Amino acid sequence: MRANRWFEIKHWTDITVADLPYVESPFFASSFIERSLRDDFKASDIISSLSGYYFRSTKSDIPRKGARGYKQWQEAFTKKAGLGEVLLVYKDKQKPFCSVVKETEEGLTPEGDSFALANRLIARANPAPPPPPAVTGKVSEVTQLNGNVGWASAPRENKSYQSPPPAPRSEKQEPPAQSNESESAAVNKSSQTQTLEDAAQKGTPFCEVCEGQKAAEENLFSELSSPAPAPEILHDKENVPPIFSNIINKLCKLSPTLDFNLEMLNATGWKVDLTSSQGKGTVCDRKDKKIFFDTNELSDKTAFCRNLAHETGHAMNLPGRAKSPIGISKEEFVNANLKLMLADEGEATLANMDVRAEILETDGADIGVAGSQETEYLKIYDEYCAGNITRQEAREKIGEIYADKEKPSGAKGLTYREHYGARCARFYDDYHGLS
Repeated sequence: MRANRWFEIKHWTDITVADLPYVESPFFASSFIERSLRDDFKASDIISSLSGYYFRSTKSDIPRKGARGYKQWQEAFTKKAGLGEVLLVYKDKQKPFCSVVKETEEGLTPEGDSFALANRLIARANPAPPPPPAVTGKVSEVTQLNGNVGWASAPRENKSYQSPPPAPRSEKQEPPAQSNESESAAVNKSSQTQTLEDAAQKGTPFCEVCEGQKAAEENLFSELSSPAPAPEILHDKENVPPIFSNIINKLCKLSPTLDFNLEMLNATGWKVDLTSSQGKGTVCDRKDKKIFFDTNELSDKTAFCRNLAHETGHAMNLPGRAKSPIGISKEEFVNANLKLMLADEGEATLANMDVRAEILETDGADIGVAGSQETEYLKIYDEYCAGNITRQEAREKIGEIYADKEKPSGAKGLTYREHYGARCARFYDDYHGLS
């Protein structure tokens, strides 16, 4: 049924407020796009439906069906749909199968499981929310942990994309006078009040329990990952010397993959730093959203190019959820998370080889592949391009080679298996109070 509906596909930066209620969830959008791209006729429908400034400027870069690089583009495009970077928007004014944003009398609110995407889209397209009740005092009672807390405010000006505003509140009603006790409580803010303020400022729903659990899950992998010493990616004149900005601009013209990766990282607050790290290796720090390049390693411009492709591959990758240290042995915990980390190295290496292949197709120089086992990695990449193995299988194969034959630049003398294994073991010990 979805195939018979009128739709457009847009980059998330081109979504308007009128589009928001008709955005399909990334899960169903990626499934639909993946199926359609397998069919020649439907694939042409997908490409013709690309809309917005982003795709107007990049549509000519899409490889032809059967051309070298088409399969990689196909997989990358489907992955971007699954990540919410490209969005399926219905134009027939009928609701999506699973909405990301819904219209209510209070305005636009997240719906479904894609809260982060919904909040990002609303924050980009919608006016800032009114102050929280802890600031205005215009709420009679707040029950702790009783769902998302609402607040009173003056009715907003009606917009074309909103439902008609509710009837204005009676002006005769006045807020009850606050007692000295409540005034004192306002001065000495509780932790819940502070969290409410933070939530309103960031445009995110508040729930101490679910937000705490979500933060713990998001931090677990970054705690275990190697500090990936670090994107305004192309415009940070302080931390990216002009000579390297010029190199990056030239690379982006030769490689659509690198151009897209840098654009997405820049839009989501990443930074590249080529001046602050000395003798610590080149690393991608997911927690602080930075890619640091060791200043001792910048004399080789070709190595800089392949390291940039590799580290942006780390930054763009969304590793699987790290295994919790609860209820399992230390060995099980280390082995499970070590596998994730090595697969992450595999994805970064694949990204490096994607960029290399695109540059070679335009008769550019060979930037090579980061690491000491380039020949082995290229054999696996050829298997992947031939369709003999999936991308996940390629990640894992490369990860197994990385484990014992490569050494992290920031941990001299150790293999990746030893380095990552030690980090996992320390995390487990710290969590259980064994250290």
